[in-house]
Amino acid sequence: MAEQMIALVFTDLVNSTAIKNHLTGSNTHERNETYRDTILLPHRQRVTAALSQYQGRIVTEMGDGFFLVFPNVLLATEWAVGMQTLHITEPIATPLGNLAVKVGMHIGSPLVHGEQFIGQEVDYASRVADLATGEQILLSENAAAFMRSAQVMGLNIHAHGKMYLKGIGFEAVPIFELLYADRPPRPLKGATQPRSREFDPIYPQEPPSGRTLEPSGRKPPSQQDDINPSRQTRLIPVDPALPASAEVNLEFPDGQVPIDSRFYIPSVAEERCYEEIKKPGSLIRIKSPHKMGKSSLMIRVLAQAKQLGYRTVNLNLEEVNQKIFADLEQFMQWFCATVGKQLGIRIKTEEYWDDIFGANDNTTDYFENYLLKGSEQPLVLAIDNFDRVFKYADIETDFCGLLRGWHGRSRNDILWGKLRLLIAHSQEPYLPKDINQSPFNVGLAIKLSEFTDSEVQVLIARHGLGWTDQHVGQFLGLIGGHPYLVRLALYHIASGDLSLEEFLRIAPTEAGIYSNHLLGHLKVVEDYPKLAAAMKTVVASENPVRLRSEEAFKLDSRGLVVRDKNDVQPRCLLYRLYFRDRLGV
Repeated sequence: MAEQMIALVFTDLVNSTAIKNHLTGSNTHERNETYRDTILLPHRQRVTAALSQYQGRIVTEMGDGFFLVFPNVLLATEWAVGMQTLHITEPIATPLGNLAVKVGMHIGSPLVHGEQFIGQEVDYASRVADLATGEQILLSENAAAFMRSAQVMGLNIHAHGKMYLKGIGFEAVPIFELLYADRPPRPLKGATQPRSREFDPIYPQEPPSGRTLEPSGRKPPSQQDDINPSRQTRLIPVDPALPASAEVNLEFPDGQVPIDSRFYIPSVAEERCYEEIKKPGSLIRIKSPHKMGKSSLMIRVLAQAKQLGYRTVNLNLEEVNQKIFADLEQFMQWFCATVGKQLGIRIKTEEYWDDIFGANDNTTDYFENYLLKGSEQPLVLAIDNFDRVFKYADIETDFCGLLRGWHGRSRNDILWGKLRLLIAHSQEPYLPKDINQSPFNVGLAIKLSEFTDSEVQVLIARHGLGWTDQHVGQFLGLIGGHPYLVRLALYHIASGDLSLEEFLRIAPTEAGIYSNHLLGHLKVVEDYPKLAAAMKTVVASENPVRLRSEEAFKLDSRGLVVRDKNDVQPRCLLYRLYFRDRLGV
């Protein structure tokens, strides 16, 4: 099951030392008392007023600042926006102007020590807050990705670019600002201006009915005299105990998640892909087992490339006719012709194909002198389900070597720098024939993981399901955060096809909603006796087990197991229960 994560929040007052020096009082003690009574205590009341409502708590008070924790980023953000909005609409006056508060947050799984939280995740959140200025709410990359997935109406995310966090690694990391109440982005501490892409609306469309975000400690809308509708932000319920929404437009999880889908949960690596695709000659490899979101991420990277004015081509090798793979020459000609067809240009393979040269040379000539020279715009070539190539040894060797060679050319050739490659695959060759001829040890490697518990809770809420914590625990205990398993179950339960109790009872059987999925895995395992024996060993043990490397590799590539150092264990209880029964454990 996915590791439990929490939201870590740090707040601090801006210019508190200078404010104290300008307060009335004949000595430091009197000024400190005035500061406490007129500024610090009123601010503390605003911090604590709605903490219980948003399930947060103060871990530590540090002078003028607070370290708080919340069950998830949605609740933390709801609290932070409410607190900041209240400071703006009902300001606390100081000799240097209205009191300003800065907030920074991160999500992680820190070490729990009594009532305290320790570890790098805590330091990370603190360093994010250090970059903030008055009225800002800054987010780490992980927190920003979670907020995008939450799709909150009225909030935007602004990317400030990469910044160095003191004491946190040696590389700059992306920093994001949460924009609320129609406020523009502000420069970070020490920066002259924001460095970023355009605003990223968290929720561009009208959400289903949900809670209204209100400033901490303020009266609900029905009791207020004057409410500005443009400042009211509606959140999808995130508390599993809340009643289900009556207006939920469900979406059957079949293939790629549409670009505008509110059920899409972005990967924390998405922003990295957006930045990488801008680099000349870049190669991005997206890897995960089937139905984990590779294709959905790929089409979003392609959409980003189109927004940048790049030419894009998307090839899905699973859709290619079997006969194309019968011969290397035929495959390479199909490859060239299909790329040109998607670009809307005339097919000219006959003009660039010469039998005296090999298929790789002809393909390179076609790309170099026709597809790349024909336009000044970069070309992003995406190849989905690349695994199919591995079934054909001759094509695998030459095609992988071709792509690796093109990537290498881009280092010294501006023309080849216009080509950017995007590969999605579930596995790699177990024993590559030549590591120097493989595209799988160069470029940016992205390995997709399961949803976190918090992300699953977001999806539960979007499906309008008002589950208790116990229900959520039972759900996650069976299938973990596997994207396809989660989405399919929530769709059928929210549609009324079955109850949660029925789902839990029949899901590990061929009478349940995962019948085709489980039978597909079973066929692959039973077709290879060594693989079946290995899987039987895995599900029979309550602890991680050591397998031969080849069997562990194949089961991992299928997504049936997860690794624990050099050992493996079933990915989820669903697989353990099903294969125990079918393999006769």
